[in-house]
Amino acid sequence: MPTTRPLKILLVEDNEFDLELILRELKTSGLVHQARAVDTLEQFDFEFKEFQPDIILCDFSMPGFDAFAVLSRVTASGLDIPVIIITGTLSDETAVECLKRGAADYLLKDKIIRLRSSIERALELRDSKTERQRILSRLSENEEQLRTITNVLPALLLYITPTLQIQFTNRTSELWLDSEQSAFIGNSVAKMLGDEFARRFVDEMPLLMQGVPVSFETFLPTVSGSKFVNTTITPDPGKSRGIKGFVCLITDISERKRYEQELLAARSAADSANKSKSLFLANMSHEMRTPLSAMMGFAELLLSKNESASDRTLWAEKIHKNCERLKNMIDEILDLSKIEAGKTQIEKSIFPVADVIAQVQSLLGPIAKEKGIQLVFSVKGKIPERICSDQTKLRHVLTNII
Repeated sequence: MPTTRPLKILLVEDNEFDLELILRELKTSGLVHQARAVDTLEQFDFEFKEFQPDIILCDFSMPGFDAFAVLSRVTASGLDIPVIIITGTLSDETAVECLKRGAADYLLKDKIIRLRSSIERALELRDSKTERQRILSRLSENEEQLRTITNVLPALLLYITPTLQIQFTNRTSELWLDSEQSAFIGNSVAKMLGDEFARRFVDEMPLLMQGVPVSFETFLPTVSGSKFVNTTITPDPGKSRGIKGFVCLITDISERKRYEQELLAARSAADSANKSKSLFLANMSHEMRTPLSAMMGFAELLLSKNESASDRTLWAEKIHKNCERLKNMIDEILDLSKIEAGKTQIEKSIFPVADVIAQVQSLLGPIAKEKGIQLVFSVKGKIPERICSDQTKLRHVLTNII
């Protein structure tokens, strides 16, 4: 048996002949070892602490104590040190009781030739138990780490069987659905997540059973109201052919959907504004071409040398009126730009209302006359002679209304 140091063996034996028998067998077996012998509990307690044995070979019955006392002390220490009972005779009931109390093996003294194999088997069993405990401890740590990770996920994580039974869920289930995690285990998807969600799951089952991951969006009823969720389902293939379950990740995308709707609304509003601007520019282009065309026509007439002075004066007045009309249009466009930019300003002053009405009549009268429309201004009731306002903007308002 390969080892890097001598095997420490503590012998608990009060019979010198039997002790010699065991020591001789240890030497004959070829085990590299270091042995110490005791025959009282006081000596055992001292050597157990001082010698720190790898294995204990113990007679069953000795004056004042027995193997059960030794097994009790070893168990109480918490150390995994194999104890082999070596005795002359031992009933089956006693042998079973020794094994129940932690003995690694028992050996009759007339079968002492089996000592080496019994020691090796006991040490291998100890090593395998130690390795198993190490693996179980590591698995427990991994499970705890995984549980911690899944519980801090801001999403609902489930493991679901092909029969739509829930086998696992994380702590988010308690926050979203107001049920203990344990309440989900063994219950159906329809009961815990709603019929609509279960129906969508069933609709995707043909693809899932082929091992194809699927995703879908749907509403999920929760304690805080209905959430719009994205669900990703990943099949979990078994060792043999077939799917043994599904990993289901449910993410709340309600805020994302709200942002998308707001973006669509903003885009629609922007498109509507662009259309309005395009229509506005088309109308303004038409409105501006009318006075410009008139001005160009009257300017050409002014260049003619055969026209009378009165005609020239009339044409000059018409050019002036069309310039005023064009100026007003440009002022309106500038005011609109200022309003959109949030930079419009009110320039207050005290002025006669009649002056503004006269300006509007002077501006629109010729245009109305050209179109065969009679433009008449009249005042009903009493109005103040002078008011405090923005004279230019009031004139624009009245002009636009008329």
